Amino acid sequence: MERRFRIFRYIIYSTELLVLFVIQGIPNFIPELFGGKPSLIIPVVLTISMFEPKLTALWFGLAGGLLTDISNGGVIGFFAIIMTLCCYFISYLTSELIRTRLSVAMAISFIVVAMALSLHFLFFYVMCGYGNNGYFFVSHYLSRILYTVALTPIAYYVNKVLALRVSL
Repeated sequence: MERRFRIFRYIIYSTELLVLFVIQGIPNFIPELFGGKPSLIIPVVLTISMFEPKLTALWFGLAGGLLTDISNGGVIGFFAIIMTLCCYFISYLTSELIRTRLSVAMAISFIVVAMALSLHFLFFYVMCGYGNNGYFFVSHYLSRILYTVALTPIAYYVNKVLALRVSL
């Protein structure tokens, strides 16, 4: 009985990721704030990993990372590697060391999103030799980081309800 609910929950998570991927790809559907658009997929996979076992978190991190790579139009595998490792680590932390709360989800989301997007900026902007690094980071990446983290409470509560209610 538990296996059936778990598979149903994974189907719902997968549908959630695909719907957000499509919504994120619609031009001008999500408003830009201060020069940046959020990544809808990253907070979802981070919060899924807070409620699921390590292996499941790893696979959803990989799927979310690949969808983020595709939506960014850059190198395939950059976000996939980062999100896979982060989701596995988050699942380990929340299953062994820390409790899942909104404040923890916000802190984890801020750390992971800031790290992932800062690394993206470093590898794909700074190392390519473009100028005005500080201005570009503040005007595009900083707003994207804050906008993405601001969407974490919605993802947290949706996935918390799915994890707790669909497993009964």
